[in-house]
Amino acid sequence: MVMTSNGETAMRHFVEHISENAIYLLDEPENSLAIPLQQELSKYIYDSARHFNCQFIIASHSPVMLAIEDALIYDLDSWGAPKRKWTELPNIRLFYEFFMRHSGEFEEAGDERSNPARRSGGQSGDAGGSEREGGGQS
Repeated sequence: MVMTSNGETAMRHFVEHISENAIYLLDEPENSLAIPLQQELSKYIYDSARHFNCQFIIASHSPVMLAIEDALIYDLDSWGAPKRKWTELPNIRLFYEFFMRHSGEFEEAGDERSNPARRSGGQSGDAGGSEREGGGQS
């Protein structure tokens, strides 16, 4: 028996059910999709709209989905539902501010990956230090 994740099953569903010359209403299609699958889905939606005459009306909070090239975005959280760039949406600004506050941690993680001696607090191969290990993807 082959086991697939909920996200993989959802992605397969989109691929199997999106056909040419149709309009699709999608409510948070990114639910259950890890970032790589969100990227794959956003490309699939873009390609379907561009090459197969599909139209999509999507409700989403995902930066990956909102950043689909040439998307026309209406901010339904604001009075009058004005058109906005995805980078202007309040929810996306919160993502941006969060990552900016933690940018030093990303830089440290990059340094640790490229310099094993720095990671362990000693020389390369040294077993010392109190390094926290991150978990895998869910």
